[in-house]
Amino acid sequence: MFLLFVHAAFATPVEFTARSGGGLGFVGESSAGRVVGRVDVFTASLDLQAGAGSLVVDPASLSTGLGPRDQHMLVYALDVANQPALRFDVLAATRADHRPEVEGQWALSGTLTLHGVALPITVPVTVSRDGALLRLQGEL
Repeated sequence: MFLLFVHAAFATPVEFTARSGGGLGFVGESSAGRVVGRVDVFTASLDLQAGAGSLVVDPASLSTGLGPRDQHMLVYALDVANQPALRFDVLAATRADHRPEVEGQWALSGTLTLHGVALPITVPVTVSRDGALLRLQGEL
């Protein structure tokens, strides 16, 4: 599973994890302090060997446990009324450390679509296994 989300308000990398029950959790730092939250509605797929995948997030399902902050993010930062999805489409996955196994350093290149604007990006990620879970950690 591929997990990534980008938000300009975070001053430090944001870490995401898939949680039991289908949630996508995140932790980040902003000028307002540490933000811990979750997104409950998303779809994700990644085939590293084929270099293809996507992450589509329904930002209306975002929750940080602080109602006024959530409402502000949904209305002003994410504009969910007019932009109902955040999307990253992976178009290429390249090994950065030239190791043969799946675990290690990768660069995921593709298109990030926010607020109706599509931009090409490359995200360096570290891939590791945690039992049956494939974990990707990266920053942009």
